[in-house]
Amino acid sequence: MQAAAIVIVDSHNDISFVNNAAERLFGQPATSLLGAPFGFPVVAGEVAQIDILRPQRGLAVAEMRAVPMSWKGQQQHLLFIQDISDHKRAEQDLRKLSAAVEQSPSSVVITDVDGAIEYVNPKFTDTTGYTLEEAVGENPRILKSGHMGPEEYADLWRTISSGMVWRGELHNKKRNGDLFWELASIAPVRDDLGNVTHYVAVKEDITDRKATEARLRQAQKLEVIGQLTGGIAHDFNNLLGIVLGNLQLLEELVESPDQRELVTDAIWSAERGAQLTHRLLAFARRQRLHPKVTDLNHVISEMTGLLRRTLGQRIAVRERLADDLWHTMIDRGQLESALLNLVVNARDAMPDGGTLTISTENVRGDRLAVAEEQEEAAGEYAMIAVTDTGAGMAPDVIQRIFEPFFTTKKFGEGSGMGLSMVYGFVRQSGGHIAVDSEVGRGTTIKVFLPKARPDQKPSPTALDVDASLAEEAGSDEVILVVEDEERVRKTAVRILQHQGYQVHDASTAEEALRLVDELPRLDLMFTDVVLPAGMNGPELVRRVCERRPDVRILLTSGYAQNVGLRDLLATEPVEFLEKPYRRELLTGAVRAMLTRVPS
Repeated sequence: MQAAAIVIVDSHNDISFVNNAAERLFGQPATSLLGAPFGFPVVAGEVAQIDILRPQRGLAVAEMRAVPMSWKGQQQHLLFIQDISDHKRAEQDLRKLSAAVEQSPSSVVITDVDGAIEYVNPKFTDTTGYTLEEAVGENPRILKSGHMGPEEYADLWRTISSGMVWRGELHNKKRNGDLFWELASIAPVRDDLGNVTHYVAVKEDITDRKATEARLRQAQKLEVIGQLTGGIAHDFNNLLGIVLGNLQLLEELVESPDQRELVTDAIWSAERGAQLTHRLLAFARRQRLHPKVTDLNHVISEMTGLLRRTLGQRIAVRERLADDLWHTMIDRGQLESALLNLVVNARDAMPDGGTLTISTENVRGDRLAVAEEQEEAAGEYAMIAVTDTGAGMAPDVIQRIFEPFFTTKKFGEGSGMGLSMVYGFVRQSGGHIAVDSEVGRGTTIKVFLPKARPDQKPSPTALDVDASLAEEAGSDEVILVVEDEERVRKTAVRILQHQGYQVHDASTAEEALRLVDELPRLDLMFTDVVLPAGMNGPELVRRVCERRPDVRILLTSGYAQNVGLRDLLATEPVEFLEKPYRRELLTGAVRAMLTRVPS
């Protein structure tokens, strides 16, 4: 502590003596101070706090004690003045620190070296539900959830006991039993001798962030699975196209009933495979959709009879449909399939009967808690909710229900593709899907579909083929088949040649354009949408239309990839045939286009 400044003032309150410490405190030499007015009231017997403004040195805070005395034959006061500036600054810093801790957005916990809690701030109470009075004297283990192993706590204590800072995540439990995640930093507090006297923990509630990360991981996982299944389905479609086309050609050549039965069974199996690839493409958001402005309430009302027959008598069906529900741009057929899948899953969750409620509602918001991630989902949506009173689902099941082939049903009772198809259809339609379920309390699945805009127009529909046209023979018309997969191309060529057409083929868009320019006659071009690197199908179509606007064009693809197909179908005189196609679908589509009267 600094030496006290000693000042003597006379009865007129003028300075008559100062020591060296007083000169330092006032920042002036004795020659300037002696005889000068002291400037502060002096009251004997009291301790006063004074603020001293010093030249070039700023403000000092001091405590002053006055003692009356007789000196040089006069009544004077002896003043003892102690500089307490550092102490006051320390007090102010302490008050600031205390206010910061009290108002901190993070939980703060202080314990002694044995782990007994001595202090918690208000944020700790807000987060955990434990008040300061309830927490003091307790050990932080009151927050243990049982979801962390003993080795994790052992590592924590080993770290802080050795004088180091521990950082990590804690899966804790609140006073009401709810689980939550915290990101914690726990550090030792030392005294002046370096001995650890306390521990201080600063913790941030990261429950929402963990949930968001989990949803993002799930979204990325589903996206990767979608890319994988979409690619597999595309290749599989080509393989099935070869199998179906050649089997149907072979079927016409086989005369033995037994052999024909074998071929028929093989065709049946190939078609089942085609249905599977369609489901995979639905999940991968690459199926062909034909959306148009739709009244969801009308669709649900029309399906009610079918849904009740599907559910059976032991399940009551209730409807709560909003009167002013917005229309949405959607593929009605896929919507009906999605609703049926949701209803079937609800039925299977209520083997002993129950209640299924289908409700609709207009939803307007800037953020939706959706299954795939916590994402910005601003907009207006027509929402369909399917609620059952069944068994409900555990969190780990909810995370996987949209994965293809995942099912909780017994082996052979479900393919695991139903909800994945719903997910893919909803996402491909620009919507979102959310799941709310708890074991023993039922499940609600909400589908959010974008409100239709006034300027939206329906997508072109697929070519409507009259079955009788499939067997009509060609009459020397010339067809160009463009397909990069050799065996797929050969199969299409065989089918069309067998039907009586003159067929040329190309494996690239460049080769196709050369033939377009060279052939004296060309009636129709049958081309895949996806072609090798360079020019894709839609670009090829535009160039052909410029060169030979009279040529009919039939497109084909295993999935609706984003290569301008929708715009092309809306602006050019072309039609579309989905892979894998049966022989009669191809021949019927070709015949329909060739016999159509130009508009």
